[in-house]
Amino acid sequence: MMIVLLAGGSQFSSLHAQADSVAKKPTTAQVQTASASPQSTAPKVDWNLPAENHPWARFPIGAWREIEITTETFDESGKLFGRSVTTQKEILKAVTEDNYVIDVQATVDVSGKRIEGPWNTRVLRLSTDRAGAIFSTTRQADHSMALSIGTVSCQVWEVEYNDENRTLVDRIYYSSEIFPHVLARNVIEQTEASPVEAAPLDSVTTVARSVPYSLEGKILDCVSQQTVKRREKGNSQTMVLLSSEVPGAEIDAQSTDFDSSGRRIRWSVQKLLNHGQSSDTPTVATTQEASQTSTPSVPQ
Repeated sequence: MMIVLLAGGSQFSSLHAQADSVAKKPTTAQVQTASASPQSTAPKVDWNLPAENHPWARFPIGAWREIEITTETFDESGKLFGRSVTTQKEILKAVTEDNYVIDVQATVDVSGKRIEGPWNTRVLRLSTDRAGAIFSTTRQADHSMALSIGTVSCQVWEVEYNDENRTLVDRIYYSSEIFPHVLARNVIEQTEASPVEAAPLDSVTTVARSVPYSLEGKILDCVSQQTVKRREKGNSQTMVLLSSEVPGAEIDAQSTDFDSSGRRIRWSVQKLLNHGQSSDTPTVATTQEASQTSTPSVPQ
């Protein structure tokens, strides 16, 4: 879910700068602690991230949120040449022992036009937040993670699963006591040529705890996490604020994409517009209504 984004504010500027340097050049420590071992001999077990500790599944069916994502795109000289605003609604529809279901609808405002998309249903795994089937789960040695509140002992789980014709391994640092419970996550692509120690495709780390954020006249106790994604064509960085009081957890976020030379090509800001429980769930359009109001998506 985004997914992917931190409405600006001076209290987060230093965190965004830190993420910028990390996205362009991963540190040795990250590479060493983010690796999954293809040759792991740990016994396979039946484990899923508990629903009560998942950012969506911990809420009652019908919980929802509405977010706004503003995206700007830059040309080769660094000048702004495109801007879009996406309003996205998400509703929790079901939770099982190993997955959760959300309905999602997005409306995009771009180039003076409004494009209203249909409602789509996503079935996602509790442990990975992806749709692919899980092949195996193994328990690794526990890990002590240093946070601003002190050292936290984490269970370490490696989850191997399918994702769009790839085999991925999530190395999850999990605490049943400390929100957001998944305190770090590293995603490694599994191939026959993978080395035992490999830099992750994605790295999620907890940056700060007890970050105050004002929402609807109330100051929330939030957690800041950083995500760095590494690809051949370029990297991306995301800083996000999480609250246990909001479905999906994300309060707001900032995301920046770079090309392979380190040039900024795109950035996005996500903010929470509204959220609630089942008693005030926004209406999901029927298939017929959605087909009547939807239009073709804008080419990327």
